Formats: sequence, C-alpha cells, structure tokens
Amino acid sequence: MSSITPSNNGRRASRWYLGVAATLVLIPVVLNAVTLFPELSLAVPDQNDGAMHFLFIQRASEALAEGYNPFDFWVPDLGYGFPQFHYYQHLPHLVVVLIHRILLKQLDLLTVFNLVRYLLLVGFPITVYWSMRTMEFSPAGSAASAAFCTLMTGTFARMGFEYESYLWAGFGMYTQLWAMHLLMLWLACLQRLLRRGVGYFGTIITSSALVLSHPFYGYMAAATGLAVIAVNLHPGIDVIRRCAIRLGVVVAVALVISWYFSLPFLLLRAYFNLAHEGLYSPALAIGRDLVRVAYHPKGPHRAHLAMSIEYLLSPRVLTTTIFIVGGLAGALALRTRQTVLAGLIFLWWTFLYLAPILAPRLVAAMPMHDALDFRRFIGGINLGAILLVGVASEWMWVRCEGFREPARAIIPAAIVLILLAPQLHERWRRNLHDAAAMESALPALAPDSDFGQIVARLKSEPPARVHFPKLEGEMTLAFFEIPSTYGGQAFSLNSMLPLDQIDATHCNIFNVGYLVLPAFGPSPTFLSSILQTNDLNLYRTDAHGYAEFGSVRWGDIEGGTLLERQQHLRAQNFEWLRDGDAAAGKFIRWNFPEGAPSAGDAGPGTPESGTIIDDKVSSQRIDVTADARQASTLIFKMSYHPNWHVAIDGREAPGFMVSPSYLAVVVPSGHHQVTAEYRSSGLKKMLLVIGALTLLMVTIFRARLGDLERFFERSELS
Repeated sequence: MSSITPSNNGRRASRWYLGVAATLVLIPVVLNAVTLFPELSLAVPDQNDGAMHFLFIQRASEALAEGYNPFDFWVPDLGYGFPQFHYYQHLPHLVVVLIHRILLKQLDLLTVFNLVRYLLLVGFPITVYWSMRTMEFSPAGSAASAAFCTLMTGTFARMGFEYESYLWAGFGMYTQLWAMHLLMLWLACLQRLLRRGVGYFGTIITSSALVLSHPFYGYMAAATGLAVIAVNLHPGIDVIRRCAIRLGVVVAVALVISWYFSLPFLLLRAYFNLAHEGLYSPALAIGRDLVRVAYHPKGPHRAHLAMSIEYLLSPRVLTTTIFIVGGLAGALALRTRQTVLAGLIFLWWTFLYLAPILAPRLVAAMPMHDALDFRRFIGGINLGAILLVGVASEWMWVRCEGFREPARAIIPAAIVLILLAPQLHERWRRNLHDAAAMESALPALAPDSDFGQIVARLKSEPPARVHFPKLEGEMTLAFFEIPSTYGGQAFSLNSMLPLDQIDATHCNIFNVGYLVLPAFGPSPTFLSSILQTNDLNLYRTDAHGYAEFGSVRWGDIEGGTLLERQQHLRAQNFEWLRDGDAAAGKFIRWNFPEGAPSAGDAGPGTPESGTIIDDKVSSQRIDVTADARQASTLIFKMSYHPNWHVAIDGREAPGFMVSPSYLAVVVPSGHHQVTAEYRSSGLKKMLLVIGALTLLMVTIFRARLGDLERFFERSELS
C-alpha cells in the first residue's frame, strides 16, 4: 500500500488549498464557540451526569485540601457512600482540580469545570485535524473530517461522539468527552509509531491517559489497535519483530504509569457491584432503536417503522451515508495505508456493535464480555465515520487535480460544505436549544425558587440523606454536595436495594432524614413538615442517624463466581429488608467475599444495649460518641469497604460487613469515642509514586525511548 496522498505527491500545496482547509476546520470551531458559549457563561447546575462529575471534582479538591489522597477518597453523597476514584476513571476530574490550583483559585471550581468542557467541545475539530495529519492524511481530507466531527447527531444509541452526549441538555458524559479526544490522539500516535518508529512518548501518554480517563474507551482502543496492526503488519520477521517491540514497550510503560488504578481495582473488585442487572447486558447494548423495525411477536410497529424510515431519509443522515459510502469507495480507489485503515476501522466497529446479533459466540469469547456496554461501541463507528469523511474528501480532491487554481481547491470544498449544510444547520439549532434549556432552568434553580429554598434549608439542617423521588432532583442535589439516596452509577453493593419512602424502617435503615414530596398529596404519619413551597414540601423523618446499635447473626453466602456471590448477597439483603429483622434492629454479618460464616459469635449486643450520644459526619470520617451498657455491635450506615479504619478511643478495632453491606464494629462496654475514617491503602500510594516516577522518567528521557527498540532488537539477534 502506498502512502502517497494529494498533499505529498510532489506538488507544493497552494495558498488556496491551505486556505480552504483552514476554513473547513474553522467553520465548526466558530459555530460551536458562539452557540455553546452559554455552557461556559451560565452557571446552571447540571441535571444529568454532569452534576455527579462536578461533585467528584468538589470532593477531590476537598480531599486534597484536608490532606487525604485525591486519587482515592470517600464520596458519601451518592447512595450510601462509595470510594468513587478507587474504581472510577478520575484523570479528567483531577485536571480541573489542578487547573484550579494553578490559577490560585481565582476562578471558582464550577467556572473551571465549565471552561474545560467548553474548550473540549469547541476544540474537537482541531484534535481531529492534527490526528489525521499525523496519520498522513492530506490537509484537505483532514479538514473535511474536522468539519464533520462535531455534526453527528441522532445516532441510534446516543452514547457516542454526538454532542448530545456532553451538553447541559444532554447526558453530561464528561469523562467520555475526554476519551473522545484521547482516542483520536492515541490512534494517530500508534499509527505513527508502527509506521515510522517515532512517537513513543505520545503513544505512552495517550494510552495511560485513556485508561485513567475512560477504561471502556481504553478497551475500545485495544480493539481498534487490532485494525492498526493489521494494516501495518506485513510479512517479514523484521517487521513483525519491530511491531511487537514497539507495542511491548508502550504497553509495559503505560501499565506501570496506570498500575495504581488498575491493580487495586482488581484486588478489591469484590466490593464493586458486578450484579447491576441490565446495565451491561449485550441485548440492551444493541439499543432498542436499532431493532425496533425488526421482528415483533405481534408484527412490526408501523409507527416505529415510519419513524425509522423518516430518520434514515433525513438530510443529515443521508449526508453521513453518502460520505461513508464515498469513503469506502475512496479507500478502495486510493489504497493508501491510512485510507485502508479508515475503512477497516469503520467496518470492524460496525461488526462489533452488531456482534450480539450477528455473532453471539464471539461476544461470549470476548474478554470481560459480562462488563461490556455495547451501546458505547457506537463511538467506534463514529471514529470510523470521521476517518471515512476524510477519505471521501481526499478522493474528491484527487479527481479535481487537473483543474486550475482556485477551482481545484474551491470545488471540492464547496461540495463538502453543501453536503454538510443540513448538519451544520442541525448543530446550530441543537446548540441554541441547549442554550435555551439552560436559560429556562435558571428560574427553577434560583435561590428563591422552590428547589433553591429546599437546598438552602437542607444546608442548614443536621446531615442526613435526602430522598427526592424526581431523579433530576436527586442528581442536582449532588451538585450542591447534599447526600441523597441516588446511587449514581450503582457501584456499591447496596445501591440496587429498593427504598420504600413511605416505610419508616427503610428511612431509618438508610438514614433518609429528609423527603422532598409534592406539595399536594398525602404524606406518611411519621413525617414532620419543615418547609413548604409552592410545589414541594420538605419533610423530616425519624431516622436515628448515621450510626446505631443492633443485634447481629451470621449469614451464609453460597459459593460460585464472584458475580454469583454478589447476586446471592443482594437477594438475602433484599429478604432481610422485608422479613422484619431490619425493623427490629437485627442485622446479618457477612463474611464477604469468602461466603461461609466464620466460627464464633457474629457480634454481641442488641439494639437496646447501647446509646448514641452524638454523631458527627464529614466527607472522610464519622465520629460517634456512644455509651454501651455491655459489649455491643455498632453499625455505621455507610457502605463497607476494607479501606475503612475504625478506632475506639484512639485504638484500632477490626471492622466487618453487616447487612445491607454496611460497616460495623464491636464496642466494649462503657463510654467511648468511636471514629471511622476512610484511608487510601498503602499499596495504592506506593504504586502511585512508582507511576509518577515512571512518568517523570519517560518525560525527561522521551528522546531516548527509541533506543529501547534497538536494545531489544540487538538482544534478540544475539
């Protein structure tokens, strides 16, 4: 395969050619910069996943200020608490915290967060252009892809590169916004490394950053890498050896840099909820929209069929289809390494996206298939589509090579702009809709609004969890660091347990101290109204607080895989909530993840054997003052994790798990000060230091990384 493109065929690019390419890049940049400015200028709390991401940024900044590890800390605000960064991608959040510190806190965290999101949204065409030029696409083809990359809308899964995934009125998928950029940069760096043997530093950095920003996209990068290898790997032992060495160096160094995240995750994966029914199901992953025109027990839905036909015939979708077909044809016509790679990536990801239907056996054989959300594979198709737009444009420019300037540059660019016009209009309209939605939300979230009054009152009340039946309400509470029963991504083992808001026992067990209910309608008798607004009422429950004494018996978890043990644990905790033991203050002690109970008593005491004098809750610790008339079991209403450390009067005491996967400790008789504190493990800190030192060494000696390739080649030859 040749690497000749219209930009390097021996003819110097003209000013018209470069000017047209620059114009194509600037059009979407300027369009998004103008229409998305409200994303930066309007400080409106998110009502989607963006609220959670901002919460994580706030808690990370707070942990850093208080001397805790910002790479691993407790987040008490979602569900019943979870060490989010121990299991969840966190580099994008820590970048915001770092910028906030670099700016000496002259801008508030929310402004910095919005600024980072705004720049990533506006700057994606620049990322695409640089990446494709690095992959040896022509300036014209790279510019056409840059013009197209922000215009994808209305895909079936709505989980890919389309901007509805990231906007205020969309899904707020902040970490995937980073991953979208990093995947393009990583692909360019890897292609350059395998093709020319240069760019070790860039490939290592983007690989590490991708894993720490979005592990699922790291998985997708590995799958995309198979296509890159297939295009660059030619017969010959020397070529195979060089590719193997280059990949080995990148993978080894990137693993060391990111090891602090992946290894502790694997060692303590038992406390990460794998039993989330439906979230990662391949059947769900395909997306209901994709199969709605297929077979149905009662025949195809005519309305859905009409909607699907209307969707497929819309100008913006037809434009994308034209570019994809043209790109595939162009890849066959040009047959350069980069154009063939573009076609292969698109076809490969289309197949993987449809694999649950086309090749279920392949899905069963894929690594970590139980944890794959195939909906997100639409991002791989989007990646291939962006590349194919560049291929189609390159082919058009080649066909116009015989024309004189400026027609040779303007005609292909005009064709591209005409084809993209419906999508440019659509993007303009959708961005303005997003801005309008933000402005319309301002009154509802203002301090004097119903919601604003409730937030202000909750801030002044003693801390306890809030149940807000309206999902957007609970997500927005996270924005203000108010703990709620919303489970976030449902990572904790108890996050999937049902909460009955009209059951006093449930409110006490989950320490739901406050309920937000409609102003008009019946309310349970155990609630006390503390604030009435036009449309909402804030009630206080009789929950006992974040700690209470209880009686404990052993529970037995059946053997099997870790997933099966988690499912059994959840089922028994669900029964425990229903069978009356929870109401009586009787808890179950779990020897999890081992399963079988240990010998001896599960724990001494009864609900009446101790009294909570006071409890004080902060983000990383709970301080309880208690009187125990005899040795008793004290239960903290926070999710259990081995990184919790309990001290009784300053002396360490062993904690253990009780239903519904809470932290508990045995307290001797007498008056005691009991403290539970979440601390990052020594292993994580050590691996973090090793990773930081490795990153520093790679940065300092980045020009010498190519010597590793020659060293391994000499070692093999000798």
